[in-house]
Amino acid sequence: MTAALRILHTADSHIGADLPRRSGTRYRRGFDFVDSFRRVLARAAEAAADLVIHAGDLFDTPDPTEGAIGAACEPIGELARAGIPVVIVPGNHERSVLPHLLLLNHPNIYVVREPMTVVIESGGGRIAVAGFPCIRRRSAAEFAAAVEATGWRGIAADVRILAVHQTFEGARCGPANFRFRPGPDVVPRDAVPEGFDYVAAGHVHRHQTLWRNGPANRGSAEHRGPPIVYSGSPDRIAFAEMGEPKGCVIVEWVPGQVRPCFLEHPVRPMAIASVDVTGLTRKALVEAILQRAAELPACAAAQIRLTGRATKRMLAGLQMTARLRAARPDLLATISSSAVEWVTERAFFQQAGATPASAFDVLDAPHADIRRVPAAEVGTLPAVCGSYCLYSEEGRLLYVGKGVNLRARLRSHLRGSSATSRFGNWSDQIAHIEVRPAASELEALLVEAELIRRLTPPFNRQMRAWKHYCYLRLNRRAFGQLEMCSEPRGRVMFGPLHSEAAADRALEALCVWFGLARCEPYDSARHSPLGGPTRLCRRYFLGTCAGPCAERISREEYQRRLARRDALLAGQPTEDVAQIVAEFEALGSNPEEARERERMLRTLVYLCRTAVLLRRARGLLNRLLVLPGGDGAQTAAVITASGLHLAQFAGGENAAREMWDWHIEKVRAGRQSGSPVLPKPVADTLCTAARALARHPDVYRCQAAIGEEQIGAGK
Repeated sequence: MTAALRILHTADSHIGADLPRRSGTRYRRGFDFVDSFRRVLARAAEAAADLVIHAGDLFDTPDPTEGAIGAACEPIGELARAGIPVVIVPGNHERSVLPHLLLLNHPNIYVVREPMTVVIESGGGRIAVAGFPCIRRRSAAEFAAAVEATGWRGIAADVRILAVHQTFEGARCGPANFRFRPGPDVVPRDAVPEGFDYVAAGHVHRHQTLWRNGPANRGSAEHRGPPIVYSGSPDRIAFAEMGEPKGCVIVEWVPGQVRPCFLEHPVRPMAIASVDVTGLTRKALVEAILQRAAELPACAAAQIRLTGRATKRMLAGLQMTARLRAARPDLLATISSSAVEWVTERAFFQQAGATPASAFDVLDAPHADIRRVPAAEVGTLPAVCGSYCLYSEEGRLLYVGKGVNLRARLRSHLRGSSATSRFGNWSDQIAHIEVRPAASELEALLVEAELIRRLTPPFNRQMRAWKHYCYLRLNRRAFGQLEMCSEPRGRVMFGPLHSEAAADRALEALCVWFGLARCEPYDSARHSPLGGPTRLCRRYFLGTCAGPCAERISREEYQRRLARRDALLAGQPTEDVAQIVAEFEALGSNPEEARERERMLRTLVYLCRTAVLLRRARGLLNRLLVLPGGDGAQTAAVITASGLHLAQFAGGENAAREMWDWHIEKVRAGRQSGSPVLPKPVADTLCTAARALARHPDVYRCQAAIGEEQIGAGK
């Protein structure tokens, strides 16, 4: 060795974790991880490093997006072009295999795909870096053999380094300072051969130094052998790392001495706040959360953990994430309800000492004719339209339904045999029945949907998973792409859909049918991550994209395709809809049709039908529905973001005015005026109403919408 050597050691960058796939928003931690990774690699140029070692988990998943690959490759490529070699070891998050896009044949980038030793010639000497992909199982037993398989003993070098992504005995992590003890997946420290000068380790996110022999404490006089150094992650990946410093390690070699130095850099602070929801109203809960958010440090990544007992209805539709961002735009705050003990509204009322006489009491729809009878007395129930609830012997709500003839409907349930009944033997499970007559079938449908939403009976399979619904909205990219979002923010074009899988199928079918781009953030279709000529992505060559990024289609023609797509999602009859339906109907006579084509057409037909339904449902939000009632009376219904509201009005001169005033009051209480999209909690209820109005347009009336000035009046 003729001069001092400098090596930068880092690990566990986890690029791609929480990085949005199809979003330009900055409200994600993934951008912090990318920024910290770039900051670490910039240290290499500042320190004039001879080598950079990344000891595993460069990416967070084994199949990172093009955006994540581009975010990682760009700074690595800058180092390589500057003449600084980079050695990368695959970690457990990558399943010991790095994406092929990193293998771009740059002479200064070395990816350890198998046990091997990389030799780096530097002005300060000859560096041999031995390494192997992460051993994910039985690492204690296989570690020694993997080290020998690198062939490091037969290579002459001034400095020998072992780069691994493993857990060593004595390493510590977590807020409880957990210490790893010997086990099948914990490598003993003395398994490291004595011939190495330094062990560049990854996998444990806390910076620390262990020693091959002796205590893990560097200050001890007993330490011997090469230092086993964990650089730690460049950023705080999880809240378990909340108080840990983050940075990288610069290692200097001078003749006869190794000097590892931890270089800390500032990262976003993290904080956790708790809010007990037991006994709080919705308004008090919002105030409590906002108050705790005001106490959090500036620019923190925060988590507000809800604890206690509550009903799911209490937390539904609060839009707390949007409220937090409005109150504290500097925070990256999330709300966790995993610690909440969920109870049904009936059980909640019972425990509070206010047991309702009926499950229907949770509705904003008082009714005087609610009856509760034993299952054996089902013949005494009226033969009228209405809704019903089925209870077990313990009083547990089992099922909510509706029927045009309640007596006949319930008799059919109770007659069901164990072989044909939906729930097995009804007589063994149903003890009591509760019915609520309705003046119209639509009223019974709405009551059924609202009870299922609020009480979530175990045997109702539909209309319970609205929290998983998602929307399609325009992103900020240049080619008018759509992206998924969990909440209706931004320019939402469509939704909600029942799952992310359904939304992803819809996006793919739309892009293939219209030949539209579906590029990711940090898209590499225009520029190679490591530089080089412009290239087209694979979607163009597969014929699923018209190639607007490479100007293979005129701007005018591409805009026309976007307009056709938007018209389809708006639920308007177009030539595309007619063509889709015609091709789908022709599939039955063409058994040779490709399966992928059939799947795409099926998805597009579903989209067309759903778009029409959603357009009708959107028009019913906050609208006054007038339903026929008995004895000249009328039933008024309004569906707001907070749920269903029902009221009965007697006929007379003032009935219309009273109904309208009641309507304005309920909409104002719902705190949401007309919206271009459906709120998730009431989407199913609105769609139920839309179907009924489409089937019976002459039976039900929908009044005009309330204006903003009427909603805001009297606040």
